[in-house]
Amino acid sequence: MSRVFIEVSSRVERDSDTGKCRLRMWVSETSNNIPSEVFLYQTIPGVPLRDTELSEMFVAVCTYGDVDQFSTNRPTDAGTLFYRKSGLDLLFKSESEAEKYRRTILKMVKQAVADICRVNSLEPAEVSEVNL
Repeated sequence: MSRVFIEVSSRVERDSDTGKCRLRMWVSETSNNIPSEVFLYQTIPGVPLRDTELSEMFVAVCTYGDVDQFSTNRPTDAGTLFYRKSGLDLLFKSESEAEKYRRTILKMVKQAVADICRVNSLEPAEVSEVNL
């Protein structure tokens, strides 16, 4: 059986426009049909958040059930608000807060991938992180 792996890249940097810390994470590589779209988003129809132009919001790392239930395309049907993406881009007040969430999100990705492997009778996955 071939090696099961997923590679998550991340970057924490100061955003020059807002002065806040920006956390970017994305799944850069996977194997054995492990989906790269493990971040669950919700569309925000017609109501921007807090005077912004946001039309979507990161909700969580997908569970095994989310992977089966939600598509990877932004929904066009008004009755479907959730979909999956392979990356996230979040703003935090401080670098320490961004780092804390980076570690938490990585832990959640590892758990989600472990669940996907277990349900599909795959070898346990190796989840690696590349900090850029």
